Amino acid sequence: MGAPGRRGDQLGGGDRRCPGCGTLIAADNTARLCSRCHRDQSDQLSTPPSDLKNEFFDTEEFQAAFESQHMGRVFRAYRNHPRHLQIYGKPLSQELLGRWLGIKQGYVSKLENGSADLNTKALQGYSDALHIPHQLLWFAFPGESRRFNGNGSHESDVEQSTNLGWWRKDEPGQLSRRSTSELIALAASESAQFGLRHEVSEIHASSMEQIDEEVRRLSIDFVAGDPFDTFLRSRQLRDDIFALLDKRVFPHQERMLYAFAARTCGYLAAASSDFYGQYDAGADHCRVARRFSDIADSPELRAWALSLHSGVSFWQGNWTQAATLAERAGELAITRSGALRAASMQARALARLGDVEHLQAIVDSSQEVHSDAHSEDENGMILFSDINHLRCIGTANLWAGRSVEAQEQLTRALRSYLSDAPEDFAVIATIRADLALSFLNGRDVDGAAESISPLLDMESGQRLEGVYRRMRNLCSLLQSDEYANSAAASDLSTCIEEFLTSSRPVTIDADEEQ
Repeated sequence: MGAPGRRGDQLGGGDRRCPGCGTLIAADNTARLCSRCHRDQSDQLSTPPSDLKNEFFDTEEFQAAFESQHMGRVFRAYRNHPRHLQIYGKPLSQELLGRWLGIKQGYVSKLENGSADLNTKALQGYSDALHIPHQLLWFAFPGESRRFNGNGSHESDVEQSTNLGWWRKDEPGQLSRRSTSELIALAASESAQFGLRHEVSEIHASSMEQIDEEVRRLSIDFVAGDPFDTFLRSRQLRDDIFALLDKRVFPHQERMLYAFAARTCGYLAAASSDFYGQYDAGADHCRVARRFSDIADSPELRAWALSLHSGVSFWQGNWTQAATLAERAGELAITRSGALRAASMQARALARLGDVEHLQAIVDSSQEVHSDAHSEDENGMILFSDINHLRCIGTANLWAGRSVEAQEQLTRALRSYLSDAPEDFAVIATIRADLALSFLNGRDVDGAAESISPLLDMESGQRLEGVYRRMRNLCSLLQSDEYANSAAASDLSTCIEEFLTSSRPVTIDADEEQ
């Protein structure tokens, strides 16, 4: 004879209980789950369950995760909870959890397996999304504080006020009139504070992905696209992001939006200075990009914004500030790209300051950057390649008076760009102009003419401030006393003057730059 209840289980009756919630399953329900849990499963949990009891978090895995103060481990304990295993037969996926939190699966994996480096706003957002009781957490929410009680767990403000005597009883089973009114007022205040704190909206995941995609596309178009169109698109995207931030969104999405805003302000900074020579506007954008990168709590983004600011300060003539900003960027940089960008900016500033010894030390240390770490955000103008670093070091050596080394390095860089990145017309133009200067320093006018010959036929829309700036310097040198008796220098000077006067880069009105 079989075990008691076995036949009833097979027929859908008896005392079968749902493995998900423990309730008795109706006799006419032949499924493994009760109807409620079955609905949850069929809906694929479009949102995190909000009716979890405190007992759900009372597991050894959750306890260890909370004690480690590591949100990624909390995620892992949540996904692998026995409740999910009972209902679905497998843990929740990182993709599903990411969809709930508004982040990508790859970032969930990074949080679960990386260091506990989230800022408090992000922690608050993730905790609220998963409905984790505040008293279990190691950080405070707005209007709360945290302290440990005698048994090692956390108490919230409400719990502390209870322990301090808010709920005092004048008679057994009775609250005093005064304490009752105080408790009622406290409860109302808590509700009001919570409501204000959570007057936020969630941006649909597809919208966040669309913003992310446009930020990446602009980074690529910055290198090879129409400069003015790229500027206008960056400005429009920045305004769209600002509008979303004004509406107040979930903390985890707010952090992402600030990172996007930092990128777009960085694009505007580079375009303002490198495209159009408006360095004060570029510096304003850089300061905002740095502030937003701080809010986004991204060291690599901070390093990028600092390097951009270094470049703008350099062209403003503030070489000491440029060197300092680049040095700070190098301290924060995590990826190879970030480290090389910072080293390049610092080397150029040191060259102008005449600090050749320190310049050489920076060049030597940059050659020892063996890290191959990279970020998925590094593409287009965000990515700083080894060959771009070589180009900048060549320019630094040129300005430091080492024309032979500069000419060799710039020639190598030009060949690489023409072979591997011919679309990067702005960088190629500056390399040709710098090469021409290296030839003139060796009194080789023919070599200089050959170097800049392709620039004289550039389309007007591609004649950006970087090449204009260098061509003006070449023209000044050719017209100096050093070349007063050179017919070839006079001819080349005339060609450059025609280049400088034939077409100016697109100008931006002050109103456009706000």
